[in-house]
Amino acid sequence: TYVVRRDNGWLATVNTLTYNDTPTAGDHSYVIRVWVGGGMQDISCQPDPITVTDDGGPPPAVQACAATINQGTVTLTWDAIAGGNAYQVRRDGAWLAGTGTLTYDDSPGAGSYEYVIRSRQGGKLTDTICSPNPVVVP
Repeated sequence: TYVVRRDNGWLATVNTLTYNDTPTAGDHSYVIRVWVGGGMQDISCQPDPITVTDDGGPPPAVQACAATINQGTVTLTWDAIAGGNAYQVRRDGAWLAGTGTLTYDDSPGAGSYEYVIRSRQGGKLTDTICSPNPVVVP
């Protein structure tokens, strides 16, 4: 038996290895809860989060992304894509934010970082690595 959770709430209990959901527009996180050896284990589904658009379709892929640094703030900008309005901003593989804009500001502190803009097109994830890579914040 598996418990399907969306956005930290119970969604369904199933005895199969698949489950179909039709969520509202926005970013959603899914977790499968299973009991193994008397203990509970949560398995996060990937990508996390998944973005659902208002029209039910995927946003087009991002084509280019540039990163600039000003006084410790990293500003990311990417190209507008016809019909695209939902993007995920990631730093070093971790989700930072979902946005409908074409810019995002981050203040991560000193270090070296990889930024990626994630979109979904035709059911396939597309990651665009921002340039330069890595972004070095003094």
